[in-house]
Amino acid sequence: MSSNFKSFSGSLVGAPQSHPISDQIGAFCYRNGPRGLEVLLVTSSRNRWILPKGWPMDGLTSAETARAEAWEEAGVCDGIVSSEPVLIYNSTKVTKRNGVVFTRVAVHTIAVTETDTTFPEADRRNVRWVTRREADLIICQENLRDAVETLFAQVSQKA
Repeated sequence: MSSNFKSFSGSLVGAPQSHPISDQIGAFCYRNGPRGLEVLLVTSSRNRWILPKGWPMDGLTSAETARAEAWEEAGVCDGIVSSEPVLIYNSTKVTKRNGVVFTRVAVHTIAVTETDTTFPEADRRNVRWVTRREADLIICQENLRDAVETLFAQVSQKA
């Protein structure tokens, strides 16, 4: 577990699970776009809209992992990453090997300044900038929808 989880002082969304939980790192990639504040969502392997996220990477901090996941899954080339997670939410992930895995996702914000359409997982993912209202309509997982709503509010306060 990353030391960033141990010192986490942000918000927690979703009731704790009674099952073993694996840690993941997520990225709330946002910008002030043509329709106001927008978040960058990607499709999962099951074609659900999610935040870019992945497993902790050896030798990288959680902030560096969030930046790497945002690049690999969404094409985020440049932006300002929060040094610590700002929110943690509970989720589930379905894997071929282990079936349903319960995860705790520590989310960093990234104020995006540049994206590219050519990125490592471009052939496997759809990417979409959405407003707060659109995110609420297309995100299926309740804990993630609540987390995104909380993150929109946090980022709006800073703007």
